[in-house]
Amino acid sequence: PDFLLIALRAAYAPCVAAHKQALTALAPVELWRKAYCPVCGSDPDVSVLENHPDPSDFLVSKSGEVWHHCPICTHRWRFVRVVCPGCGNQDHKQLTRFSLSDNAHEQIYTCEKCRQYLPCLNLVERTEAVDYDLIALGLIHLDAAAQAKGYVPLSPAPWVALGLAEDQAETS
Repeated sequence: PDFLLIALRAAYAPCVAAHKQALTALAPVELWRKAYCPVCGSDPDVSVLENHPDPSDFLVSKSGEVWHHCPICTHRWRFVRVVCPGCGNQDHKQLTRFSLSDNAHEQIYTCEKCRQYLPCLNLVERTEAVDYDLIALGLIHLDAAAQAKGYVPLSPAPWVALGLAEDQAETS
């Protein structure tokens, strides 16, 4: 099933990309509060913690705002920190995160209610430029760790659908 979803995404992604500017105007980022992409409706493949100069209701602490990234149209949008993007769960006792010991800025956000996960990269203290389209691929080791713990990806990536993240877990 994940492979079929990825094939369909690959087929319609160029159409969405061609009309991204017009679609973005229909759903202003400032007003969007949903877990799925306001441009194409896809689930995020990764989230990023960032600092932005403007205060907002999305930022409750100095540890950054959560920005989701769409794997189809590459759009980015803010999201509330303490909500599972998969099921909407707001019980902070069921929302966890973990990181591998060597990279504390690379994390996995998990939900015990729906057993889904979303990789997250903390860029709050970093200043170098980042290619947001490549972050998910750079966090493949987190996919492997989350799947080894029994979690399911919120948005299946090609390497997840093809079992490459599982192969990475076996070699680690």
